[in-house]
Amino acid sequence: MIINLKHFIENEEKSWREFEKMLNLMQNEHKFNLEEVRKFHNLFEKVSDDLLKVSSISGSDDIKIYLEELVASAYSFIYSSNQNKTNFSLKTLIRDSIPQAFRRNLSYFYFALVVTILGGVFGAGVIALSPKYKGVIIPQQFSHLYKSPKERVAEEEKGKSAENLKSHHATFAANLMTHNIKVSFFIFTLGLTFGLGSILLLFYNGVILGAIAFEYLYAGETAFLFGWLLPHGATEISAIMISGQASFIIATALFKPTSKGRFNALKKKRKDISILLILIVILLIWSGIVESFFSQYHEPYLPYYLKITFGTIILISLYLYLFISGRGKGGNDEG
Repeated sequence: MIINLKHFIENEEKSWREFEKMLNLMQNEHKFNLEEVRKFHNLFEKVSDDLLKVSSISGSDDIKIYLEELVASAYSFIYSSNQNKTNFSLKTLIRDSIPQAFRRNLSYFYFALVVTILGGVFGAGVIALSPKYKGVIIPQQFSHLYKSPKERVAEEEKGKSAENLKSHHATFAANLMTHNIKVSFFIFTLGLTFGLGSILLLFYNGVILGAIAFEYLYAGETAFLFGWLLPHGATEISAIMISGQASFIIATALFKPTSKGRFNALKKKRKDISILLILIVILLIWSGIVESFFSQYHEPYLPYYLKITFGTIILISLYLYLFISGRGKGGNDEG
């Protein structure tokens, strides 16, 4: 029991004022570091304990009311903050969480981009030096690309492919989405190979893109190439690289586990990984629809300038969103 109330107040008031100051900062959305959070927790316990002590003393009503208000405010704020965190908001996910998760792990995206570009340079080099290896580079499922660019462009511009697509748009779109999601998730899961499998698959994907791009550019079919690839490729290729980004997050956690082990390191990154997977699915659903209903139509059905403009707008909009949206919304943007 406290005998000297005045002496008790003189000794403890500094802690109460410090706790009040930290509570005000927290309510004004000040971001505390780990040490400050620990200090706030310790002060909260101390103020709560002091409240119990003064409650048993007569003549301490003013102090008791003051400490009760402090403890109640802190409890109310902490509880309401936790409640808000558990409430899912689609708007917050799209506007803030997705671009913030992307930027927090930007170095992994850049690495996936570099690997893909190196693969593209290699593929273009192989076709430039030995065109006969096109059949080796390009898999059987893309056998329609075995034709020369001139032959394929002439066939596409006759409208045969477009006519064939009209009767099964939904099926074609669904097949594209399913295939692309499988490829992207395969790249993602290969992060469990410490990223080696992801690097190989990203590189090979770049080889195919580089080989195709070089062949069509060399043949003078630049407008057809960009009109064909840009509308859906802006999101599809981005999704594949973001899959690589997510896989390298996993690989890093495996290479550099925390003191509590690899599982704990992965656990710390599970939120960002989950958010990136949501982004991948959204991008691939969009690219499947665009490829089915837009990309496969060429001149004279759709002018190339219109398709290229559309694809360019989608590409620029996507990366403006990923690099700008959600800044200043309380998320950590460090990459």
